[in-house]
Amino acid sequence: MLVSLKNIRQYVSLDGLTAEEIANGLTFAGVEVEEIRKLASGTNLVIGEIKTCVAHPDSDHLHILNVDLGEKYGEQQIVCGAPNARAGLKVIVARVGAKLPNIEIKAGVIRGQASNGMCCSLLELGVESKYLTEYQQAGIEELPEDAPVGEEDVLGYLGLDDEVLNLKVLANRPDLLSLFNVAREIGAIFSREVKTPEPKVKITFDTKLEVGSATERCSQFAGREDEGHCGQGSIGRSRNEDVLPRDQRHGVPPSFHAHDGRRAARISRERRVGRGGRGGSPFVRNLSRESFRHGKAA
Repeated sequence: MLVSLKNIRQYVSLDGLTAEEIANGLTFAGVEVEEIRKLASGTNLVIGEIKTCVAHPDSDHLHILNVDLGEKYGEQQIVCGAPNARAGLKVIVARVGAKLPNIEIKAGVIRGQASNGMCCSLLELGVESKYLTEYQQAGIEELPEDAPVGEEDVLGYLGLDDEVLNLKVLANRPDLLSLFNVAREIGAIFSREVKTPEPKVKITFDTKLEVGSATERCSQFAGREDEGHCGQGSIGRSRNEDVLPRDQRHGVPPSFHAHDGRRAARISRERRVGRGGRGGSPFVRNLSRESFRHGKAA
């Protein structure tokens, strides 16, 4: 079971605790943590803007870039081979001295041209390829137009400042297949209050979906109808969205949105999830009292 500590913080405060301390606490409580992994890593990172992009005179694929790194670092010349490099693009820059998962950046001369840094793809920061499109894997990462030039907390800006615990869930603890129950376990171990967030639903259309229970054996039957989500899942995002959505932090590759909704319910609560309603919209069955209700479901 992969558990994102960033998502755990929705339920319980982890202030003052490191990933290692949390892992040790869980392990000594009988919940073995097999691995702690970072979503991405890198030092000396900064957001830059490509001001000029010209072809390298001695190469058929390299470009010479002048990249604005903000007031603190000014403009730097970088030689880059990414096919999508172009003027006006906001990019992730690893400055000289940066340490990435598989490389340390040094100043150098590439075919007679000075290069002081590297424009990065998410792959080079350690993000797994299964979460990226072919376009992202082939070139440097393209940041939103409003990305702040000079921002040094690049991983935080991208939402990649996260650590993931790999739990070995035994047969006697199936409750730990739920993110919320892992948060309750951590809260109990470290004597911290666990909160249940209340979902906020914005209803923008009228639904004909009717939900109810005709038997006393089912105390509640809830449903949700979604409209306007019919494309392939993507990590494309706006300024305030993380580069990796919630379910992908738990090892689930992007898929169709209807499937993603059901996965989110499983990850959060470990409830039985099925499909129904208009266009195969997701619905959640047999929810407890503490669970959510959406739209006009009864």
